[in-house]
Amino acid sequence: MENLERLREATSLKDIARIFGVQPKTISFLIYVLPAEHRYHTFEIPKQSGGMRTINAPEPRLKMIQRRLADCLYKCTGEIYGEPPKRLLSHGFLRSRSIFTNASIHNSRRYVLNLDLEDFFPSFNFGRVRGFFIKDSRFKLHQKVATIIAQIACHQNELPQGSPCSPIITNLIGHMLDVRLVKLARKYNCLYSRYADDITFSTNLTNFPVDLAKQSDGDLSKWQLGKKLTKEIEDSGFDINKSKTRMQWKCSRQTTTGLTVNKKVNIRSEYYRRARAICHQLFTSGSYYTFDVESQSENLNKIEGILSHIYHIKQQSAVAFERSTQRTWDAKTTGLYAIRKLYRSFLIYRYFNVSVKPAIVTEGVTDPIYLKLAIKKIKAYQPQLGEFTNGRFQYKMSFIKHSGNTGEVLQLDGGVSKLNSLIKNYRKDLDRFKYTLLTNPVVVLIDNDKGAKEVFNTVKNQYGLEISHKKEKPFYHLHANLYLVKTPLTNNRSESCIEDCFDQDTLDIELDGRKFDPAKKNGSEDTYGKTTFAREVIIPNADVVSFEGFDEVLSRISAVLDDYRVRRQ
Repeated sequence: MENLERLREATSLKDIARIFGVQPKTISFLIYVLPAEHRYHTFEIPKQSGGMRTINAPEPRLKMIQRRLADCLYKCTGEIYGEPPKRLLSHGFLRSRSIFTNASIHNSRRYVLNLDLEDFFPSFNFGRVRGFFIKDSRFKLHQKVATIIAQIACHQNELPQGSPCSPIITNLIGHMLDVRLVKLARKYNCLYSRYADDITFSTNLTNFPVDLAKQSDGDLSKWQLGKKLTKEIEDSGFDINKSKTRMQWKCSRQTTTGLTVNKKVNIRSEYYRRARAICHQLFTSGSYYTFDVESQSENLNKIEGILSHIYHIKQQSAVAFERSTQRTWDAKTTGLYAIRKLYRSFLIYRYFNVSVKPAIVTEGVTDPIYLKLAIKKIKAYQPQLGEFTNGRFQYKMSFIKHSGNTGEVLQLDGGVSKLNSLIKNYRKDLDRFKYTLLTNPVVVLIDNDKGAKEVFNTVKNQYGLEISHKKEKPFYHLHANLYLVKTPLTNNRSESCIEDCFDQDTLDIELDGRKFDPAKKNGSEDTYGKTTFAREVIIPNADVVSFEGFDEVLSRISAVLDDYRVRRQ
């Protein structure tokens, strides 16, 4: 209960500032001095169901404080409910919960009832937020501390949509509603869940309990909530959006938080078809239509968000299938294969076809760490590879991620063998696009060691180029905008890896008596591996570590940029 205890023991703004790791004057200025109209930027975004949603985005300093508050409250939540939270009934805005976990509760049910809470965020006003942290038995904070938290969190007497601390506060206060409704659900043999303002009840009973909801005037399509359910919601301080109450039967499509839940949790078919159509338009013409407006390919975040969402749900559904049936899922039968293929094509289109920056694909997850620091330290490659702009260093290269969906879908998370697959299929991947720009080169950087032989063979078979460890060309142009760069040989060695670019003094640094072993990713009892070397040796000592050995690597990358610039003319 470390974080919760620190909050309980706090009695002043100074104590809160210490918990958040900031100066007291920073919080004081933001909540007492800065005019309210300067604390937020207000704008509107379209709702999926129609209409507009007002977003109040906090100014950067306030956002930082709100994020510290949110992190503190998330940690308190973990201390109260466990990690992942086992007793929390809400599935919205929690790191271990999602719309999938919310929908999966109501899978294969005879009845699924959906209802919405009206004006959800505005219903949490200043007094309600402050009062919760004072009176709630789990917190019982000092009145002054509760007041400061409410001042940090609220805008115009409500929790604003756009603040990083609003979601966790709504979950904490909304838990009282969840406790009431889950008791009611259990009383009538129903299941209950909530995702933000979206509440769902489901059951396999022959008749749905009338105390929860009943048909309105015999009309099968219209249902009204029962008096007991309505009373529990209103007594908890919430209003019901009566226009959004709907009942769904097993014989028709049932949806919860936008996902179908009939036999398994899945994406709505029309949503998936729309995503495929958008990608087809994009790959064919370089633009796509959404909300009847043509959007140019420079802004691809929306499409990536759609594909990432579909991929996540399909993946979660496959894992749930495996868990429930004790059978290993097959990518083709679960639908994961098709979305992964579409998602992969999009990522190749975005990062290799129409990228606004040259792309670097590395063999290891730590390589970009070294390269970024080297570019920042060796001024000879500025501004070509990066430069300081308004006090911040901006890289003019795009380092393709190994982690997350990008690395998983592009299959970059498996070392040189996965890079070999990218090189092997690159020509075929580009042929899928009728709209090709190839605006910038794609640089594949590999260690010049034993593992590179697989790549050398692929390059020879696919592109007719002879490459060996000893050949010291600065780069190899493979196809279109694809280039291969090897790490240079040093000290008369026959092989090399990117860590060889560091001097011996750096490589000899010990951590708790353990020596660095570049051959092992995670090290052993007596050694530490590449990840530890990058994160615990190089990053903390970046100001004193010599990056001169990276001069040749950066020179080769620069040569690629120059070569492709000439080829494009």
